[in-house]
Amino acid sequence: MKIDLHVHSSERSGCGKSSDEEQIEAAIKAGLDAMAFTDHSKLIPLARQAELNNKYAPFHIFRGIEVTVNKEDFVILGVGDAELEGTAWTYPDLHSFVRRRKGYIVVAIRSVIIPKCCPR
Repeated sequence: MKIDLHVHSSERSGCGKSSDEEQIEAAIKAGLDAMAFTDHSKLIPLARQAELNNKYAPFHIFRGIEVTVNKEDFVILGVGDAELEGTAWTYPDLHSFVRRRKGYIVVAIRSVIIPKCCPR
């Protein structure tokens, strides 16, 4: 199974260049089976996620969020708690919060390679 676990949408992130549906259609075209919207400080609403999962099945859309702590970005997966949105976190508090909810934290490393398919 091929999954992109770090996708931003223009509908929720200032750095997102494409809408939810444009991102999903590009992922499907690229041969992916699923993706996770992990917008900056904003979760995809549950109703929107359900709508997109219904429309694009069997492709699957997961929820995540990107949280910034001391200028470092972390992708949080497996936790859909709205408390993640907009809270000023310290890393120990964020780690504890996510761990108690049995989620995952991944450091979001900025890519320095720009694929030919995605010029800036």
